Amino acid sequence: MRSISLGLVFYFFIGRTIVQYVCDYYFGVDRTAAFTYPYPVFFSPVAILMSYFYIVKPLRKINHVMNQFKIGAFEERLHIKRNDEIGNIADTFNDLASRLQLLIQSERHMTSNMGHEIRTPLTRMTWHLNNLRDRVDVEKSIDFLEYEIKNLANISSKMLKIAQIERSEFKPQLVDVQVHDLIHEVIDKTEGIASANHCRVELHSDFTLTARTEKDLLEIVIDNIVHNAIQYTSQHSVIQIVLHVDPVTDFFEISVRDQGLGVPENALERIFLQFERVDQSRNKATGGTGLGLALCRSIAKALGGSIKARNLEQGFEILFRVPLNSLPPS
Repeated sequence: MRSISLGLVFYFFIGRTIVQYVCDYYFGVDRTAAFTYPYPVFFSPVAILMSYFYIVKPLRKINHVMNQFKIGAFEERLHIKRNDEIGNIADTFNDLASRLQLLIQSERHMTSNMGHEIRTPLTRMTWHLNNLRDRVDVEKSIDFLEYEIKNLANISSKMLKIAQIERSEFKPQLVDVQVHDLIHEVIDKTEGIASANHCRVELHSDFTLTARTEKDLLEIVIDNIVHNAIQYTSQHSVIQIVLHVDPVTDFFEISVRDQGLGVPENALERIFLQFERVDQSRNKATGGTGLGLALCRSIAKALGGSIKARNLEQGFEILFRVPLNSLPPS
């Protein structure tokens, strides 16, 4: 990267050479005397113009774009192609502006979806409260109210957990975990809901695995991914959980494969955003808060791992990958 000061020195010597040549060729002035009065006066306008176009004008442009961005024109960018400090400032601003614009758009989208997620159970609760007031279906209304309260509490709990993890307020407690046994515990807990959805969950692994990680967080991830698969798989299908160890990187992987419709390729990253659901292929009638996979992504980051999704020829897969000895980022 060039420096502005070096650029000015370069242009100064160019300008000085031109002045010397002009003075010598047209005015017959000795080159050594070309910078004595009054000849520097002739060069001053050139220096002023050079400084304006090289420094002042780009800085004014930067100031204008930053002011536009400040008042909400988040699409504004700096179109300055230079390989010096000003060019570096422009590139840094553009990168920061793109990240901030994405963050603001995601925040607005999340807020809109969150409002919908909370408004829906509140509307249903109001309806059941009216039933109670009118003494209509009292027992049924009480059951529904209890369910909706638990649903709202679940949304609140997941949002709080995500916030704690992303602000590094939650410090994982690493212990030795029998991953094979933990997966079987989740399968046993989800047997009822799987049966109700006419599917079953199976673990495909012929070995046991011990990993040093946060047991509660790992259980939350497995539970959320399996529930997600149960919701969206086709009826009378088998959900496969595959456990794999990479001896090269010392990571272990938990893959959950369903036989559902999958999601559009351009939405594979969006499903890990808060309150995000892909209505085109994942039936919204199945319910859910849109927070489960977002929480899984935050946990993966907290444990130094990753999570991704992909479409299969017949179904959908979510792959959770984490170190055998989790060392969460500081």
